[in-house]
Amino acid sequence: MANTDLIGNAGVYWVAMELSLRGLVALPTVRNCPGADVLVLDPNTGALATLQVKTSGKRPKFWPATAPPDAWRKTSHAYVFVRRTAGGEGFEGFLVGSVEVAADVAANFEDLASRDRKPFAEFRLPKDPDAVARLREAWDRWRPPVV
Repeated sequence: MANTDLIGNAGVYWVAMELSLRGLVALPTVRNCPGADVLVLDPNTGALATLQVKTSGKRPKFWPATAPPDAWRKTSHAYVFVRRTAGGEGFEGFLVGSVEVAADVAANFEDLASRDRKPFAEFRLPKDPDAVARLREAWDRWRPPVV
C-alpha cells in the first residue's frame, strides 16, 4: 500500500482528471497552499472555485478534516472526500460545501466530548444511504458555482 502522501496526491490528481474530463480547467496547487488543493475554472461561465481534497486508500466512513476558516466558508469553496471504490479498482468522490463541513466537524467535536472521548476533527459520511448517494451525485455533477 502506498504511503498517505502518495494516496493524497492520487486523490488530488483524480479530482483534477475528473474535472478536466468535464471541460473544466483544474489546477492542483503546491503542497503549501493552505485550504485549497485544486483551483477550478469553468471556461464557459468564468466561474472560479477552490476544492479541498481529502483522500483515503481504503473505504472509510469518515476522514480527518479541520473546519475551514471563516474566510473559506463560501459557496465557491468545497471539499471532495475521496475513497477507493468497493472493488478497489478506482476512486469515488463525495462533494460537501465548506459551510456544511464546518458544521459537521463542530458537531462531531461535541459528540465525542459528550461521550468523554478525545475530540478529533473529522467529517463523517451520513448514516442514511440516500444522503450518501446525494453527496456522490453532487460530486458527479459539480461545476464551479456562478456567484
